[in-house]
Amino acid sequence: MFPALTLSPRLVRREAFKGMFSYGKHSSVMAAANLISIQSPATVLGYVRGPSDVAFFALPWRLLMYTTEAFAKVGQITASVTAELDAKRDSRSVWSIAVVTNRHCLALFMPLAIFLTFYSTPLLTVWVSPLFGSASGPLLPVLVVPFLFAIAGQFNSGAVLIGQAKHGPYAYGIVAEMILSVAALLLDALLGSTRPQLVRAARRRRADRGGVLQHRVLRRVGRAVAPAGARPGAGFRAAAR
Repeated sequence: MFPALTLSPRLVRREAFKGMFSYGKHSSVMAAANLISIQSPATVLGYVRGPSDVAFFALPWRLLMYTTEAFAKVGQITASVTAELDAKRDSRSVWSIAVVTNRHCLALFMPLAIFLTFYSTPLLTVWVSPLFGSASGPLLPVLVVPFLFAIAGQFNSGAVLIGQAKHGPYAYGIVAEMILSVAALLLDALLGSTRPQLVRAARRRRADRGGVLQHRVLRRVGRAVAPAGARPGAGFRAAAR
């Protein structure tokens, strides 16, 4: 059907395969780490608090994640243009495209970030329900800040590294960030579940300490009063001291 198309194992070059594997392994690690980082908060929250809190968290989280699709499309173009400029050894243009695209993406997300910061609760109240508005509305201003600076303002920096095939350290940095995030979430969940027990133990320890102190005081008073009680009127004089 296609006479010019020739498929043969003899045409496979080991160097080309090694180059594809060297480039693809970092991309695969980065994609897997990003996926775990995105899903880990809801997973840990569901394990600790239950499915209802996951729903309250997932709504503002997904609402912000949908906005990243625009940055992902810009990042694909940035990576392609960067690969072309890097092949031409035009480092100044590579630096310029990273700065310009990050600034434009930040400016693109800024109006939405301002709106969600001040009107998140009324928006979710009218759009979903008053229950979701009161529970999920306060989360949006907290989540908007990292989305504004870390995703909107820096997404194209990763795309530039991908275009230059220098995203290996970036991928391992995302892995380290993912491990630290999961560890912090698990530690906070563990401390949150054991905090009431620690408070009760501290109160019990203070109560026991107070009882022991009271017992010692009464015992000393008893020792001081008991010998004096053998003589009439001496007990009252010892107590008066």
